[in-house]
Amino acid sequence: MAKDRLVKPLGLFLIGIIILAIIGQTPIYARQNVFADPAFEAIWQRTDAAVVARQATASWIWGPEPLSAGLREPYAQSPDGTRLVQYFDKARMEINHPTLNRNTPWFVTNGLLPIELITGQVQTGDARFEQRSPAKIAAIGDPDNAFPTYADLARVFTRQGSETRTGAPVTNRLQQDGSISSFTDYRNDPATLIAAIENGHGIPQAFLVHMETQSRELGRLFVFGMPVSSAYWVMVRVGGVEQPVMFQVFERRILTYTPRNPPPFQVESGNVGRHCLQWRYPEPVLDVSPSQGPAGSAFTLRITGLPPGEQAVVTVTPAPADPVLRYTVMGSEQPVTLTIPTSTDSSQGIWAVTVQRTAISPIIQSVVRFVVTAP
Repeated sequence: MAKDRLVKPLGLFLIGIIILAIIGQTPIYARQNVFADPAFEAIWQRTDAAVVARQATASWIWGPEPLSAGLREPYAQSPDGTRLVQYFDKARMEINHPTLNRNTPWFVTNGLLPIELITGQVQTGDARFEQRSPAKIAAIGDPDNAFPTYADLARVFTRQGSETRTGAPVTNRLQQDGSISSFTDYRNDPATLIAAIENGHGIPQAFLVHMETQSRELGRLFVFGMPVSSAYWVMVRVGGVEQPVMFQVFERRILTYTPRNPPPFQVESGNVGRHCLQWRYPEPVLDVSPSQGPAGSAFTLRITGLPPGEQAVVTVTPAPADPVLRYTVMGSEQPVTLTIPTSTDSSQGIWAVTVQRTAISPIIQSVVRFVVTAP
């Protein structure tokens, strides 16, 4: 059995906030990623820079900034068998052939993430795929919605809906059991009327206008791709409130229409970039033992699922009055263990341990908690 990897303290930082005491709530650590290639930034500047500068009132096309570092992912046709990619909230930018003219329109491509998430087929070359399980991640509405996940959307992927005639309203509703029922509450809403038929699927007016307006000179095909499902209604929680949302799956995006949102934000792109990042790069599994013990005890953190050679940052946040501790750990084929010491005068209460896959993205993190009692 391999020996546990060594860990190295990064130093001590005084805590200035009270730790969240609700079990299961994840702390948020702000961190800015830089663009991995000037071509990625140039694409982003043509759409979302105006939103950041508040020169445009519109929903995001990519997101306010990169969500990940620049990553090398397998791609058979790239020079070294890997391509440079970078994830954003709404999509993933890619450079498959770095030796081509950087000024060509498709030097940067926009990943087919909805298809990967729905089918589980990760593209690793022009005609090469790696099969995984479809993503059981909420695709629409609040992140804790149990339905619909991307796996659920396989029921409507490539399936033609009944709205294949221009001028017809979208009235199909996807139910949790996969059946389709009628939903006519918005049949008189012009936004739901089919404005075009492409790839055998009707595109509602709201989505067509949004795509034409938001893609700008990049073009609809580059930003959104062709529709790969018809439009459907679902009942989901948005901001904690259950309400009807119309959605449609495109090759590169999932679009939603939420009638109760303010007009500039009624049509939005789903967070397929964020979801694909979380699906492809799972969070490490954490365990602390014992789960409760007196001050002065040593607690053992066990980290499973951190790939060999990958560095992660461990942050230990005590109950108020103790300093925050930070360590770096290196992944191994075996679980990595770390001893968390406490002293007899350590704070009593709930302590939190966060492990971040910092080489990937600050959002790829796991949290576990343990309780320090009186000595």
